Amino acid sequence: MKSKKIVLVTEATGSVGRAVTRALLQDNQYSVRAFCRDSRTNAALSLARQGAVLTEGDLSEMESLRVALVDVDAVVGFLPDNDGAAGVAMSGKNLLDAIGQTSVNHVVLSTARNFSALSNGRLPVPVSDARASLEEYARLLKLPVTFLHIGLLYEELVAYLLPDDDSEDSLSFSFPMGNSRLAAIGLDDIGPLVLALLKHRNLYLNRTVGAVGFDGRCHEYARILRDVLKLEVRYRHLPKEKFAMMPFAEAPLKANWFEAQRLYQTDSRIEMIETYALHQGTRQFRQWVTMNSVRLRDLLGSVSQPV
Repeated sequence: MKSKKIVLVTEATGSVGRAVTRALLQDNQYSVRAFCRDSRTNAALSLARQGAVLTEGDLSEMESLRVALVDVDAVVGFLPDNDGAAGVAMSGKNLLDAIGQTSVNHVVLSTARNFSALSNGRLPVPVSDARASLEEYARLLKLPVTFLHIGLLYEELVAYLLPDDDSEDSLSFSFPMGNSRLAAIGLDDIGPLVLALLKHRNLYLNRTVGAVGFDGRCHEYARILRDVLKLEVRYRHLPKEKFAMMPFAEAPLKANWFEAQRLYQTDSRIEMIETYALHQGTRQFRQWVTMNSVRLRDLLGSVSQPV
């Protein structure tokens, strides 16, 4: 019996890494090696129960990467955001260097646009900019790579909903996006998309793919939430300077990210078409809200009354 090709997923216990690992396991065509810092966590043990082979290590340690890469055919590379820009750059460089010493046939690497370069330094987004720098490094090493750009997740957008200041019965979310389009995708659609990239390796080598399930304006997201959930939901434009003052640690950097999206993000509808071609089951935002309506009503309904 022919043995399955091995795919290594890094940062496998992160939210996106878990989703991708699950999709690869469910497809049952690959043996999945899940690279994680601590194999005793609930997330790691859950992946093991689903069939993943846990490999404990750290992206900062070259030896653990060398061990993890033995006999691997493909790598799906995610990097930990909580290590900051310097950590992303170092971890990504280590991963690419380690891959360069192997016979890996395909790398799907999660990267991003360099907003600092696009804005001539006016809107630095350090973690995104660090991810972008890895694209040039991968090309320098002449690795067989596909770059994957994942923007906002539907789950993240919903997490921004707060009680509206003007009405105790309403919810609102506020971004410095004006009337510009905002590309997003559901977490569980990223796994099948990555799986399709692995299966169509030759078509996507040395290409950048944007993961986009819906490319709408913020008021359209609000209208869909209102229509499906029967809750009063509004979108309010918030200038970048005010968003940067919101009471969470990453607010200043996230303000730059949204502002850069508003000013420099090109029309993502072409990327959305390609996403749907790769994974026909990709959900538009309305479908995602409908599928998760009970959970979302429970989550949001306590702070809003039905329309």
